[in-house]
Amino acid sequence: MQKPRLLIVEDEPVFARLISVSLTRAGFDVHAVHNGDDALDLAAEIHPDAAILDLGLPGIDGLAVLDELRAWSDIPIVVVTGLQST
Repeated sequence: MQKPRLLIVEDEPVFARLISVSLTRAGFDVHAVHNGDDALDLAAEIHPDAAILDLGLPGIDGLAVLDELRAWSDIPIVVVTGLQST
């Protein structure tokens, strides 16, 4: 049986590692990247079953990544952010 494939898009290495290790131990096939461009490239390559997407990314931001992914995929996407409104 194939493990569910997850794409983690998080620019903070500590958070990306924490999420990746936890989900790998839970039985997922985890692929992590740290920016939007790499996220789109990897998603097209591996066709993940779901994604965890940070909105505050360097370069192309998480909302743009979300729009691009939605143009060709209907995978579940959990959106996370550390952004605060004032």
